[in-house]
Amino acid sequence: MFSLFLETNINEKNYEQSLDAIHLYSSILSQYNLFHDLKNDILNSVLIDYYENIINNDIHIVIGENKEENPISEDDLQSIFNSFMKQAVLYCSSTYRKEISIFSSSSLECFLLTLQYTCINNQNHFNQSEIQQIIYKYQGLLKMNNENENFILRLMIPKRNET
Repeated sequence: MFSLFLETNINEKNYEQSLDAIHLYSSILSQYNLFHDLKNDILNSVLIDYYENIINNDIHIVIGENKEENPISEDDLQSIFNSFMKQAVLYCSSTYRKEISIFSSSSLECFLLTLQYTCINNQNHFNQSEIQQIIYKYQGLLKMNNENENFILRLMIPKRNET
């Protein structure tokens, strides 16, 4: 996503816009709020979209991902991240530290994605409709709950067996 944006701007000789984008991208990745750079263009581009909200609200980002392939298309994965981040930056709250966490893992049978943010009083404002449509498309499962002042969204997508 980001690399395509840069390539297009460079080919069109929009060098200043390309340099601004590179500067913004590297600033976000080097901010104290981002604990770990995934080298994941999809997630990094979503974080860029929410950069100001993350910094202005002193929200810390914790990311963990395995590098195995997942069965979700890039567009659908970006939609999931966007839908989650849109609501997470609005409702993230804590008396200690505001935090948004994104973790993925994979087994032979399924891909697991856990998205969570801190919230006081077990607030549940999450609109799941967009994510639910994507999960349904992949015949997956979605579970939402509140645990220890964290809103947690768990997605499980079965891997297709190629026979």
